[in-house]
Amino acid sequence: MNNLEKKRNNANAITISRTFYYDLTHLITQEMPVYPGDPQPEFKPIATIEKQKVNVTRIVIGSHTGNHVDAQKHFIANGNSIDKEPLDKFMGEAVTLDISNINIGDGIRGSDLENYSKVVKHKDILLLYTGTSDKWTKDDSIRNNFTYLEPSAADWIVDHKIKCVGIA
Repeated sequence: MNNLEKKRNNANAITISRTFYYDLTHLITQEMPVYPGDPQPEFKPIATIEKQKVNVTRIVIGSHTGNHVDAQKHFIANGNSIDKEPLDKFMGEAVTLDISNINIGDGIRGSDLENYSKVVKHKDILLLYTGTSDKWTKDDSIRNNFTYLEPSAADWIVDHKIKCVGIA
């Protein structure tokens, strides 16, 4: 009997749900760093309470602004677009690896991840903490020095059957 059936059969039934999630989202601002060539975020009021009785803002951003997901189609012409990816691909057990010892703007190599082979499990979500986002507002050179995955790190991730990767 599932929880819905229990509720229907017993008005006094109590359902306990334990959900843990971590919001890693960065605030989107007009001043935030974006990848070179991508547009800076724009916020333009198009209705106001004073004139139209509501506030409405047009928001213009590139698809790689702040926290975002790169779908297969970003790199593979006939790959899945983000709307074709199953939502459960982005939910599950996560492991955070502190790799902030890598210089900002350098690539993450497979050898950087190999030290964690015994910690990372099949179908884990891998969150790679580079320290880059901590310096966004303090160091303008970050705008041109994003940390990225080297091909050897991508191979390591595929070989270890990682479900999803986040870099911050």
